Amino acid sequence: YVYDAIGSMEQVAVASAGTGRELLQPILDRLFSASEGTNQVDCSSDEAMTRVIEAYHAVTEREIGVGDSLVLCLLEPSSDKDNAPVKCRILRVPLKKH
Repeated sequence: YVYDAIGSMEQVAVASAGTGRELLQPILDRLFSASEGTNQVDCSSDEAMTRVIEAYHAVTEREIGVGDSLVLCLLEPSSDKDNAPVKCRILRVPLKKH
């Protein structure tokens, strides 16, 4: 979901916010396509993470205000028997230092 300044919301497949958003959003729109009638992207979680990392690398080449690293948190349904509803994978990726 994305929210605007007056509180409206919209369910979307991909969204961006913050510094570099103007450069990042078109890249994400091109890299990810939603299934007809849904707002879910058509790729695996690993492929999605790779695409997001590539998009951020492209943005850091053009926008000095973007930070020096990217932290991705991927939440997936847990298959563990220890009653954890979700599994969290955290990946820290260095970006271009300005």
